[in-house]
Amino acid sequence: MCSTLPRNTEDLTDVEALRENVGETYISLGRNAPGAKVAQTDSMWSCSSRFAHPIGNFAAHFRLSPRELGHVVSIAEAKPHFRAYVMDGDLPVNLGKQLEKAGLKPRYALVGMVAGMRTEPGHPVLERDLSKDRVEVTSKFVSDTFFWRSDRGTKRSLATLLAASADTQEFYSLSDASGTVAAAALSITGGVAGLYNLCVRLDRRSAGIGSSAVSQMIRLAAQRKLRLVLQCEDSLASWYSALGFEKGAELVAYSL
Repeated sequence: MCSTLPRNTEDLTDVEALRENVGETYISLGRNAPGAKVAQTDSMWSCSSRFAHPIGNFAAHFRLSPRELGHVVSIAEAKPHFRAYVMDGDLPVNLGKQLEKAGLKPRYALVGMVAGMRTEPGHPVLERDLSKDRVEVTSKFVSDTFFWRSDRGTKRSLATLLAASADTQEFYSLSDASGTVAAAALSITGGVAGLYNLCVRLDRRSAGIGSSAVSQMIRLAAQRKLRLVLQCEDSLASWYSALGFEKGAELVAYSL
């Protein structure tokens, strides 16, 4: 296995920074799935596992030849939960079109965004989870919030995978007497920090907690001289734009 992550991330464009951070973060999650086999080559980064979920079965960071394109399709045929995550900067440049021609379909799209240099003053609302117990509680909250349609066993497995990534991600949360209120994670790869799993409990939304948490992460990244990136649904892009982010790339998930 070889990693192609550039060492000097200061020289990366915004698209490249998003690509590298997404690829490394997805790999850091997938490698903890049961029976996971991870490969990072010049052609693509991939993970295959026994876990019946895309978090443990995917490919990304593509530099494919025509022959290797067929290999991606064969993986999708063998793994019903497999996803090919295509981003700006992948090769060939029309990779999405070629996957569709081969029978894969676009399932959803995310907007990649990069924080500008502007920072707003404010007080932190989230605290860093430093203990294993706190990380596990936050991971369960994130799993229950983002994957609420999944069955109990799947959510439990997802929470375990999230908690196991604490060696490569920083977990943050806000709690009160009723339990966890909000959470977020930073995945730091070189000089790039990816903001992931930002969520606020349903009964505490529309109270400014989410926007305050984002502003806190922007300040934290700026203090550490890290470029802050994220992915979100297109419907949330304007909200993040108002908080200081700009669109940088698109990610489209393909499967059979």
